[in-house]
Amino acid sequence: MNNNNIWNNLKETVDANGNNVLHLAAKVSKYKPWKIPGASMQMQWEMKWYQYVKKSVPEHLIYQANQDDDTPEETFNESHKGLVQDSSEWLKSTSESCSVVAALIAGVSFATSSQVPGGNNDETGKPTLEGYPAFDVFAMTSLVSLCFSITALVMFLSILTSRNEPKDFRRVAQFPLYFDLLKAILKELPQPSYKGDDL
Repeated sequence: MNNNNIWNNLKETVDANGNNVLHLAAKVSKYKPWKIPGASMQMQWEMKWYQYVKKSVPEHLIYQANQDDDTPEETFNESHKGLVQDSSEWLKSTSESCSVVAALIAGVSFATSSQVPGGNNDETGKPTLEGYPAFDVFAMTSLVSLCFSITALVMFLSILTSRNEPKDFRRVAQFPLYFDLLKAILKELPQPSYKGDDL
């Protein structure tokens, strides 16, 4: 029997508890198959594995309940509660420290980018050193450092305001709260809390 036949048989099989292959992919393995340090990276790989299996199975298995009346998504959320909590605590403590540093760098970058080395020409108002390669390099690097430091600050703040849900670990950087706030401001009616299959 080749690998395709094995996979096709596995997709349609359920265990004694009514779990299909997606239920099993949704559970945290006690063998720790991902050799990754840190709870947040572990959570991200768990999410990637679940998404990979989910794309490979027929659609009806995504909504199939087991004997406990849990869908694969509900199994994933329940199974990963502890890992989500550990990941969130680590990310928030790291983000608090890094956001202070990012804010300091952003402040210094803003101060240096707003200052003109050599001053301005009194008659024309243009920078005295305009046209010199060193001046152009200084202007570009100070602008780049300001952009990167502000981007880093916004990313750290988005982690601090995260809702701590499994789906938030699908990508490295997300701004779910800001998008939801913007939607809430623009919509006339409140959105339902259940949005379907989010994982």
